[in-house]
Amino acid sequence: MLHPNPAVILFRSCSASFSRETAWSVVLANLLLPSSMSFWIGFTESLFFFLYACLLAFSAATRPWLAWGSAFVLSLTRPVGIFLLILPAIDGLLGVRRRFSVGCVLAFLAGWMVYFGVMWACLGHPLAGWEAQKLHVNQPSLRYVADLPNFLGSFVHVTSLHDPTGSFLDRLMFVGAFWGVVRLWRWKPAWCLATLAMLLIPAMTNQFLSFSRFTVVAIPLLFPIGELFLKTPWPWLVFGILLAMAVQYHLISQYCSSG
Repeated sequence: MLHPNPAVILFRSCSASFSRETAWSVVLANLLLPSSMSFWIGFTESLFFFLYACLLAFSAATRPWLAWGSAFVLSLTRPVGIFLLILPAIDGLLGVRRRFSVGCVLAFLAGWMVYFGVMWACLGHPLAGWEAQKLHVNQPSLRYVADLPNFLGSFVHVTSLHDPTGSFLDRLMFVGAFWGVVRLWRWKPAWCLATLAMLLIPAMTNQFLSFSRFTVVAIPLLFPIGELFLKTPWPWLVFGILLAMAVQYHLISQYCSSG
C-alpha cells in the first residue's frame, strides 16, 4: 500500500534495500538539512520529495506504473526533475529492466513536453517560465553554465548568514553537497551523476540562489550524510542535531518575519 508520508516510503525502501540502521540515518539526515523547513510551508519541495521517494521505492517493485507516474509528474513539479531521467537511462543502457527503464525515460520526457505545452497554451511561449526568471533578484540564466569566472565570483560573494544573493548557508551547503556527491560514487554511480546534475546546474544558473532548497530534495545525498551520522560519536552527533535545529529555527523565524 502506498503510504502518504514520503519519509515512511523512503524508510521502507532503505530498509528493504540496505538495512534499518541505514534507513533511520537517512531519515534523520532528511529532517536535519537546513531547508527541510520548506516541507512545512507550502513550497514544491514536499511534492517533489514525495514523488522522488516513490520513484526510488517502486523502481524495483512489481508496480512499475507508480514509478512511471512519479517520473511523469516530477518533470512538471520542479524543472530539475528532468535530470532524474539519468537514472533509468543508465539502467536501460546497461540492460537493467530495459522495458521498465524505457517506460521511465518516456514518462520523464512526456512530463517535460506537457510542461512546455502548458507554458505555450497559457503564456504564449514554451519558455515563458524561464523568461520570467529574469525578474528574480539573481536573474538566473543558462548562459552562466559556461561562465566559470562568474560562478567563482558568485561563490565568494558572501554578505550574510542567509539572504537571496549572498547566503553563507547556501554556499556552505554547496561545499557539503559536493562532498556528498563524491561519496555517492561508492554507493551508486547513477545516483552520483543524477545528483550532480540536479545540484551543479542550478548552483551555476541561479548563482546559488536558494541552493540549500535544492539539496533537500536530492534524496541520494542523504545516504552519505546518514553514513557520516552512523560513524559520529554520540556527543558530537547530539551537538550536530541541536545546531541543525537552531539553524532551522532561524530560517523559519526569518521566513515568518519577512511575510
